[in-house]
Order: sequence, then structure tokens, then C-alpha cells
Amino acid sequence: MRYDNVFYLANSDLVSVLTDNFETLDDVLTRIKLDKKVGCKNIYSAKINGKERLIFTITNGKLVLLGEMDNHKYDRLHVMGKGNNALLREMCRDDAPIVKVNVERDEDGNLAPLILESALAQTQGPVLRCIQGNLLTLNNEQNKILERSGQSHKLIIGGPGSGKTITICQILMDKVRDGATDLLYISKEDRLVDEVRAGFIGNPSVRCLTWHDFVGLNKGTPKVSYPEFHTWIQEKISGKGNLSTSIQETLGFWKKAVGIKKPNSIDRERFSANLYEEMRILTGYSPGEYKALGSREKLFWHDDKKTHLVITGRLLTIFNLYNEELKACGHVDLSLYIPTEESLSSALGESQGLVFDEIHDIPRGPLGRLFETVNGRNRALEHDFCEITACFDNQQSMIDTVTSLPYIQQHLGVSFQ
Repeated sequence: MRYDNVFYLANSDLVSVLTDNFETLDDVLTRIKLDKKVGCKNIYSAKINGKERLIFTITNGKLVLLGEMDNHKYDRLHVMGKGNNALLREMCRDDAPIVKVNVERDEDGNLAPLILESALAQTQGPVLRCIQGNLLTLNNEQNKILERSGQSHKLIIGGPGSGKTITICQILMDKVRDGATDLLYISKEDRLVDEVRAGFIGNPSVRCLTWHDFVGLNKGTPKVSYPEFHTWIQEKISGKGNLSTSIQETLGFWKKAVGIKKPNSIDRERFSANLYEEMRILTGYSPGEYKALGSREKLFWHDDKKTHLVITGRLLTIFNLYNEELKACGHVDLSLYIPTEESLSSALGESQGLVFDEIHDIPRGPLGRLFETVNGRNRALEHDFCEITACFDNQQSMIDTVTSLPYIQQHLGVSFQ
């Protein structure tokens, strides 16, 4: 009996539960036709016996086991939280880097955090570990599970208030106790940096920096962000020339895509916000790579290849001309700035570990450069291994979860390719 398309997302006991109670996968699928959905869209249950049910979902042709529990106690299953359906669909894509799931109980019998091993698990180098779940329940034994993964980058996924920051602070404390002398905590949010810094006062082993300080955007640098971009778009849209034409055609495409039919019913603020988000996405790719992106990897997309290439060319024009004007004025857009590898190497120093909180706040281009720099340094073996532990909020934005998360997983997971 083969279960090649089964993802075990709760604990190893589900393997025996499945094989003991169902002869084939078709048997599972047949039974769910008789059982109703349980309290959450796309989550199903199949009776195991008179008292228990197997809880699962089916996505992209894969059966995903979520747990087993007594009848009518589904609220105990944390995977039913908001936003997890989209995340499950992404994890189960045929081309997703995550291909294997293996979860065990710890020595005390408590459910361990979900650990997903990437396709690189067969190689000699570090692999990406992805932990998702109710992080507030992590105890010392479960934190040790993270440490036993050895030299590997880690991605912690959870919603607001799930304890991501608490968890990574515990990881920092454990590393300090183990003798680490140079650790970095980075976040775009000043508030988070101040809170974590307060927890390590008097400990020179932990440097707490905002992302802008880390990449060298000091207070003397003229900075702009979305408000200035919105104003720039509104100024340029009514003019003539390649830039104005590109903005006008992009606006027309966008109106059709979002269903705006009346000529005067244009939400310019919403258009600018969507366009700015696409500019953030563009930072992560060369022109050729951007043109080849799929529908789940960008916002502006069309099924017709010719139309898609036209609008892609217009977006590249807007991106390039906006950056040229910024450079001419000596300004830096906080969301589009990509630091050099040299500046990042200098900022890293001899760091033995980098913790990145709220990583979804940073666009793909800057993140890609950071991952390249860290992984390049690790490959060179000139310093101690620098492990990245990143926290991703999977309920902050569906745009981030569906488009940015696979990018982060891919680039974190190529440590030693």
C-alpha cells in the first residue's frame, strides 16, 4: 500500500491510524462523501470508529492529514486557523520546495512543532526547516528540537500573537548560553527592535538593529516611500511620452482586472497601492526572470501571453524610470532599495546567527541579496556558520503569503546548492 501523495501534518501516529482504518486512499475519499465538512472551509473529516475522526484536507491532488480527535472537538485543531488554507495550497504545489513532512512527539509525549524538510534534505548541506503551529505552546524540549536540526536556516510561520518573537528570543538566549559571541536581531519595526534590545541590555553578544540601520540607510539619507510614489504616479499619468503611456495602459489593464466598468469610478489610491506592491515584487528579479513569473508570483497577470508581455513591459518601464528619477535626485525608496553585497558583508561581520523578525515586511530584492550574501559566506567557510532564523506572519497579507512566502522558502533553502 503506497501513500506517495500523503502529507503527515500532525504526528507520526497518523501513519498507523491511516493504515489501520483505511484499505486504500480511495477508501478515505469515498467515506468523506458521507461525512460533512467540519467548521472550516475545505477541511474534511472521515470516521475512524464510533468515537474519533481523521481530519484532513485535499489540495492540489494531495491528501493532507491534519490530525485525529474526538467527534465535535475540532476547535482544538490549530491548523484550522485563518489563512492556513492558502498556506497549505502553496506547500502542496507540485513545484513547491517543501516535499516531505516528518513530525514526532517529544520525550514527554507533547506534540512537537511542525517541521517540514525541503527537497535538499538529501544533500550534505543545511536544509530549510519550516515550523508552523501554535508557537505559544513551545516548551524547552520543543525548542531543543529546533536546535537539533543543526546548521540550517529556519523559517517560523504563524499569525499575530502566535509567539514568533518570543520563540526567536528564546533561540537567541540559547545561542548565547552555548557560547555565541556575535548574534543579530533585525526587524523593520522600531518597536520590536526596542523591545528585544531591552531584553538583552548589557549583553554585547546580541546586536539589535532596524533593517534600515543594518543596510546602512542612516538618518542623513533622503528617503521616500509609498506616499511619494503615489504622488509621482498621479503627476506623470496625465503627461505624454513613454512613462505616461505606460502608466495609462497599466491603469486600463488594472481597471479591467479588478472589474471597474465606469470611466470615472477609478480608485487611484488603490491603483497606486497595487502598482507599488508590484514594484516591490520587481526588485527580486531581472527583466527576463520577471517576464517568466507565473500567476501566483505577481499581481499584474493576464492569461493571454501577448497581453501579458505588453503589460509586463510597461511595468518594467515604470520601475526603471522611477528608479532613475530617484537616483538623479539622490533619494532612496525604503521599499525598493537593494543593498550591495559588500555593505551586507560588512554589516554581518562575523555573526554566528541572524534572527529576522517580520520578514514579510521586506521586499524580495533586498531579501534575495541578503540570502545570497549569507549563503555565499557560509559556502566560503571563512567564518562560523551564520544561521538565519526568519519569522513570517501568514495572516498579515494574502499577497505576502501566496507570492512572497514561496520566494523566501526557495532562497532560504538553497544554502549549499
